[in-house]
Amino acid sequence: MIPIQPPGLARCVRTGACGAFALGLLAAAIARGGWPTVQLTLLDGRQVAGTLSAVAPRLELGTSSGDISFAWEQVLALQNQQPDSSAAVGSDDGLVFELSDGSVFRGRIISTTDNGVVVEFGRGATCRLDPTMCRAVRNDRAADAARAKLADLLRERREPQPAEEAPSPAEDVAVVARRSDVLVLHGGVRRLEQDGIRFTWEGQEVHLPWGRVAGLLLGRPSPRSGASLVTLRTADRFAGRPVGGDEDGLTLQSPIFERLTLAWADIERIECRSERLVYLSDLAPRRYDFEPLFGKVWPIGVDRSLFGGPLSLGGKPHLKGIALHSRCEVAYLLGGKFDQFAATVGICDDAGRRGAARLIFVGDGRVLWEGDVGGGQPPREITVDLLDVRELMIRVDYGADLDLADHVCMAQARLIR
Repeated sequence: MIPIQPPGLARCVRTGACGAFALGLLAAAIARGGWPTVQLTLLDGRQVAGTLSAVAPRLELGTSSGDISFAWEQVLALQNQQPDSSAAVGSDDGLVFELSDGSVFRGRIISTTDNGVVVEFGRGATCRLDPTMCRAVRNDRAADAARAKLADLLRERREPQPAEEAPSPAEDVAVVARRSDVLVLHGGVRRLEQDGIRFTWEGQEVHLPWGRVAGLLLGRPSPRSGASLVTLRTADRFAGRPVGGDEDGLTLQSPIFERLTLAWADIERIECRSERLVYLSDLAPRRYDFEPLFGKVWPIGVDRSLFGGPLSLGGKPHLKGIALHSRCEVAYLLGGKFDQFAATVGICDDAGRRGAARLIFVGDGRVLWEGDVGGGQPPREITVDLLDVRELMIRVDYGADLDLADHVCMAQARLIR
């Protein structure tokens, strides 16, 4: 993605409307008193609060105990502790683009190019985007039934599937509303346009107007990743490597966005990626065994709750993690490559205040950690020693209420080298 103008949620240098926006940012910066107050969560779960004074090449933080410095590779997440009430809120206008690097933002197609489209987003920013950068494109203003079907397909794509059931990786899928019916078309995207999609289906090219399209699942995105994932207060997310910043904002660099500066007033949270860290939800289990009490078999919730919604624990949403139901066992091959497992554990928020389960971690046949989690109880941070462990098995067993509401959430479940 090649920026034509700096994103509107990023620093803006134009006059007119953007001048007013810049004045708004200045007022917000004065109100905040400069650098934001943040809370850092380190890879091992420790938390440090203070006021930023630098972000590159290292994070510099002023705390009650004095100044402290961290490499970005030591940090799991940064939470902005100074919400800005004047920050923009999201809307349902336009399309939602989910990119292969984890970025998700809302925008509208304003023109086409030879191999892609020009998308306007934020407060008037534009960028070029081609289909190989996308995992999905959603239209949140489509018919309810079509959007529900798209959500089901997205959930299936996120969950592990047997190889014989998985769709072809090169196949694109369009979800289309036709009167009261919902069509799922398997084929290929030829071209994205302002008014719709040119789509090859059963050997013919058809035009699908955006008004009828709930969304696209792209089957051939080029793999990309960023060192950090910045979530804005609008719920837009941008991936990239932090390379600079000042009292006004943070500058990211990425193969897709090149250089992108985001205002602290708009930033809610930064999720960091490190070569020392692997999220459990990014690994395929060696095996998964579920023992139903009354016949229902629950799958693993991969970066989603067991009901298919976002992971939320203790009132806080999480982008990464797994959810498990009692009674089950899931095993992962680690090959002795990791030193620690860390996560925030509890009963998923969407299960309510019920639920009581026993959580057990077993490494190479030896119990490493066990404890109880219950609905209505505060989440707990856990760390498990994995030195030289070749296979990690996680067991969720019944608690006091058998399997009732035993939706165990392991938020930010991660393996640390």
